Amino acid sequence: MRNCVARSFLAALLLLASACWTGSFAQEGLAYHVEKGDTIYFDSVRPAIKTDYLTKKEVRHYKKLVGNFAKVYPYSVLARQLVQETDRAFETRHLTNRQKERYVNELQRKIIASYEETARHMTMSQGQLMMKLIDRETGKSPHDLIRDYKSGMAAGFWQGLASVFGVDMKRHYDGEGKDRDVELLARSWDNGTFPDIYYSLFGEYPVIPEVPDNIKKFL
Repeated sequence: MRNCVARSFLAALLLLASACWTGSFAQEGLAYHVEKGDTIYFDSVRPAIKTDYLTKKEVRHYKKLVGNFAKVYPYSVLARQLVQETDRAFETRHLTNRQKERYVNELQRKIIASYEETARHMTMSQGQLMMKLIDRETGKSPHDLIRDYKSGMAAGFWQGLASVFGVDMKRHYDGEGKDRDVELLARSWDNGTFPDIYYSLFGEYPVIPEVPDNIKKFL
């Protein structure tokens, strides 16, 4: 069952790349100041998330959301870059419809080859969150991406399959309403404070993705 869901996600994210999870958010070294022969060391204290006003259930829910967000948000950022570069390639190279189809098919094959194993281990909640975030970043739902870059028939097929597992690939992101908590995390990522939120909950910093070489050619 999960394999079917994974493949529906892969099809929905034709223009998506990530995986090779290496590196971490950098931390600044301890600073010091010398005054009249005395060395004074100082450092900044990273902000912490205060959760004692939440119930245990709410804390578990928020921790799960933050953990899932850290895993899938880089996918949506890279999806945005790939969408932009694909559209630019279509426009500047003056590709025919047949050439566009070949371009998208090649990208799809490389993504499936590189990330199918990652998708297999993706949970349902992570997949649903990723679809929301891709809509946020690209302005298009996964259903729209498939329709625009493949065909309406393909979009309908994958939407039908996804719906069997309770996933709506047509659903749009609602940052001011139902997805408000997700929007706050996205903004914290953009302004650089997300690593501190993550550290407060997990005691370590989230890793950042590297794009594999076979995908870099499309960026």
